[in-house]
Amino acid sequence: PENEERIKAFSTIMKLEPFQRGMKELAPTVWITALRKVQNPNRAGLDIVSHDGNFNSLKVSPLFYWSDAEMEAYLKQHKLPNEWDYFDPAKADDKRECGLHAAWGGQAVASA
Repeated sequence: PENEERIKAFSTIMKLEPFQRGMKELAPTVWITALRKVQNPNRAGLDIVSHDGNFNSLKVSPLFYWSDAEMEAYLKQHKLPNEWDYFDPAKADDKRECGLHAAWGGQAVASA
């Protein structure tokens, strides 16, 4: 729990605040993301198109139903970097959400 709070604090400073600032300044009505269902239980409950309350925008996830194997094949075919090749303590994993796609993410920045 203590480590989780430290990760959330780091995520707020390094990811959530800059992203929220950009979304506020640009005010997009549509947000396209690479969010996928298989990434964690929180994301599995979302869908390809959803409303994001934190940023008041329509969130579109065109890769939502891609498996890990499909994603890896696409990255390899197009010679793109894989996000798992570098360390980011704020990155979502199979047990934790990064904050961009969770209600606590908007609240974390507001209270920081």
